[in-house]
Amino acid sequence: KFKAGRRFVTKIYNASKFVLTQSGPMGPISVELDRSFLSELQAVVERSTEAYERYEYSNGLQHAEDFFWNAFTDNYIELVKRRARDENKHDERASAIASLRLALNILLRLFAPITPTITEEVWSWTFAKETGYKSVHTAPWPSPAEFGNIAPPTSGQSFAVACEAIGAVRKAKTESEIGL
Repeated sequence: KFKAGRRFVTKIYNASKFVLTQSGPMGPISVELDRSFLSELQAVVERSTEAYERYEYSNGLQHAEDFFWNAFTDNYIELVKRRARDENKHDERASAIASLRLALNILLRLFAPITPTITEEVWSWTFAKETGYKSVHTAPWPSPAEFGNIAPPTSGQSFAVACEAIGAVRKAKTESEIGL
């Protein structure tokens, strides 16, 4: 169990470093993939919050952790990595960077009760100054209202379809013994 916890903390650290080193324009979240991904995160916020309110901390953490591993780090970061760095696509790049930062901000707050040290450290790098909350532990709990300025996705399945596609590519590469 300890090994899994250390791996989780390391993954939070590495994903945070990646997200916060993406510099470039910030703009509205306009790309369908980003909106669909954040729609799923909004559902996770709702489920995790409900579980925490019922004092079911392990269930609240499980919802957030599953999303972090499966959606955020394994898929979303991989799907938007190039776009977040593409200087030729201003609006798409801005959408990717804004989505990455919003997701990280929310995930840090969801994980803060369970992993207080790493979330506090990462929060201090940027979000303390940006939000005015010096500590992740004094920042408000994430709420569905934080997604209010983001247009709903055209298809709620866009992110799921993209994840299936990237999974198929990974499987084909593994079966063909081609490196990722």
